[in-house]
Amino acid sequence: MQILQDYLYVLRLRQYSVVTVKSYEVNVTKYLIFCSSRRSDLFKLDTFLARQYYSYLKSSESPYSINNALSAVRGFYNYLVANEQVDYNYFNSLHNLFVQRNPPKTIPFSQLKYILDRIDNGQYNSLRDIAVFELVYGSGIKASELVNLKDEDLNLEKEEMQVRTRRVRYWQPRIVYLPAGSIYVLKKYLTYKRMRWPTSEYIFPKKNGKKYSNSALYSVITSFLGKKHGTKVLRQTYIQHLISNGADLLYIRELIGHRSVKSMMLYKLPGYSILQVYRQSFPREVGYRA
Repeated sequence: MQILQDYLYVLRLRQYSVVTVKSYEVNVTKYLIFCSSRRSDLFKLDTFLARQYYSYLKSSESPYSINNALSAVRGFYNYLVANEQVDYNYFNSLHNLFVQRNPPKTIPFSQLKYILDRIDNGQYNSLRDIAVFELVYGSGIKASELVNLKDEDLNLEKEEMQVRTRRVRYWQPRIVYLPAGSIYVLKKYLTYKRMRWPTSEYIFPKKNGKKYSNSALYSVITSFLGKKHGTKVLRQTYIQHLISNGADLLYIRELIGHRSVKSMMLYKLPGYSILQVYRQSFPREVGYRA
């Protein structure tokens, strides 16, 4: 439907992520199918149609999916109202359901320390797998960012590298920093990589020299952590360890490439009381107590 494609084009212009645009497309398409099955006119929205679709969602979808569907359809009708194709958006009167969000899944430090100790003691054979694990945990980068890393992105002298985050119409670069342990492993791996794949521009190539796939990367991480623990869990562990050790959320946001700190509010903060934070931070408190 052309009106849907026009709406998706506007979302891309607003720099919505690829995943978000795809989600909106799927959910609005479901709504269009719903209207067609009931022979309802898309452009004659009223309270009855909006609530009818809301009831339909509640009978078949989870609260999280319902909220996604409502957000997509609500945005679609806001676009139609702005273009004077619909008089009023009745979906604005339907509020999202409350969804209890659980803290991000992370790896216990004891388990992670056991793995890192085994790496330090040479108990893993694949140098490439070790380098992948060290890089994901040491920098918190996404799977899509890691598989696109090239030799020119790495600067071991400055202990940093440039990664590119996929946006709708472009790749957004940012600088991330590397810990000493990861640099030591990367230097050993890069020596091997230049001998094994001398013509490949990617840091982590496949056997044919082309870039690594996300599924292959997932297999590497699960070989260390077990099933259902991919790069996302290791990235969340990286964030949690920074927060637990007192790093400012604004700096963490820059390191991991988030646009907002809202998603980090679910992580466990260091176990300080409000009084402790006050006495350690306020100028008239610091240095005046024995």
